[in-house]
Amino acid sequence: ASKSDGRGHYEKHEIPHPPQYEPLGIRRRFYRFGLSEEKAALLLSGAVRPELIMVTSGMTYWYRGLAATIKFLKTTFPGTPVVAGGIYATLCGEHARYASGADLVFSGASLKDIALIVRRYTGRTMRTGMDVLSPPDLSAYTYLPYAPIKLNSGCPYDCPYCASRVLEPSFKAGPPFGLDEYFDTCVDRGIHDFAFYDDALLVDRERVLLPFLRRAAEKKGEFRFHTPNALHVNLFDTECAETMRAAGKWSLRFGFETSSSRLEAKTDALQLRRVNEIFDRLGFEKDDVRIYLLAGLPHQKASEVADSIAFVKDLGLRPVPNEYSPVPGSSLFGEADRSSAYDLKGEPLYHNKTIVPCGWEGLTYDDMQDLKSLARL
Repeated sequence: ASKSDGRGHYEKHEIPHPPQYEPLGIRRRFYRFGLSEEKAALLLSGAVRPELIMVTSGMTYWYRGLAATIKFLKTTFPGTPVVAGGIYATLCGEHARYASGADLVFSGASLKDIALIVRRYTGRTMRTGMDVLSPPDLSAYTYLPYAPIKLNSGCPYDCPYCASRVLEPSFKAGPPFGLDEYFDTCVDRGIHDFAFYDDALLVDRERVLLPFLRRAAEKKGEFRFHTPNALHVNLFDTECAETMRAAGKWSLRFGFETSSSRLEAKTDALQLRRVNEIFDRLGFEKDDVRIYLLAGLPHQKASEVADSIAFVKDLGLRPVPNEYSPVPGSSLFGEADRSSAYDLKGEPLYHNKTIVPCGWEGLTYDDMQDLKSLARL
């Protein structure tokens, strides 16, 4: 971390472009993020050989990193079975079974199913109780400038570009078991920055989020809260804004998507105007408010994104164009695959938003760079 709140750049190592990218003429460097093999080997040099290794995965187009990690682990702990799970393993299970190098690929998020895997490989019984959300265990960290929080799991919406319903089929409102103790422990450790990783933080907020923030306000801890996953514009209201501000400072991110009606989205221009009016009426600091826009959707024109950028700027807010990444399992993926020049179904590397997978004459790679520059002006 290079900033006091824990934000910063990951350690990275430049590697050659994968062969799939060579014909594309991409002008950006290609990196593998995380510790070097040398540092990782040193870190694990005194570790007891584990009975089972379970490795998670992130974005589908990061699978080469997962495969490299599994190869390293198998070299470091020969004979120990390795199970891969997580986002890529769930959305691209068939691909992961031959590309990851794992002994078993687990798709889904059921703790009960994970317990069965543990028992199969180790003979041990893993206590799961119900599939309930619980805060992470941070005891292994000697220093941590921030703490993650997830109050709910899943999302009740079914946006066409998102596969949240595939990853977590049902929405479960918290609060997580042991949330108060977790927060108190973090505060006792001197942590002031908290990042929410909910897909739908404001859903059922009267029962979950707002009570948590009122308790935080009572501590008067000069907290800073971050919402990198973006908030739903249509669920933000005056009570929410007032409770947030009483609890601490915020870096707020909202998912606006587009000022067009193309997605039949969960938000629209009038709702964003209403949110902005709340900010103005309450004197809410807007310096660290960002409005996410989707750019590069199938058949989307650059002019549509430019119009959305102009609309957000006219409100005095900061737009952030997010390049669209086709997500297997989402309802828009089929259209994305048909419109793309790349084999989206067969090669997850082509899901990488950097290459503008659904680019066309109406919105090219160069257009995308211009749009991002326009948003920064």
